[in-house]
Amino acid sequence: MEHSWQDFALAAPELAAFGAERFAHGPAYLATVLADGSPRLRPVTPIIGEGHLLLFMEPTSPKGRDRQCGSAYALHCSVDSTAGGAGEFLLTGHAALNSPRSGRVRRAERAARCARSPVSRGCASSGPATRCAA
Repeated sequence: MEHSWQDFALAAPELAAFGAERFAHGPAYLATVLADGSPRLRPVTPIIGEGHLLLFMEPTSPKGRDRQCGSAYALHCSVDSTAGGAGEFLLTGHAALNSPRSGRVRRAERAARCARSPVSRGCASSGPATRCAA
């Protein structure tokens, strides 16, 4: 069953808003499991836009190759201090791979516009208003 960030925001708006805020500050850390069962942890920059949580990586990069080994992941926000700072946010699930390059480029451009928009930065808490103007 596929779920989007928008589904999450509709079901738990306060938690989704907190997660969006935490992912907006510094890199996040993506944990995946390799084909041999060993874990891999890599820094990523999550973008929340158009109702989705997006991570961009080239399929031929080490991150992209790791992702092709399986869909299970954990994504953890950066932490401001050893005391936990502004809080922690952990998301786990199964990722969907979007492989056509033209579609990736289009989604990356639209998500980048969403990420730069001051209105969309708070979009996770506004439910259906997560779509950005093209």
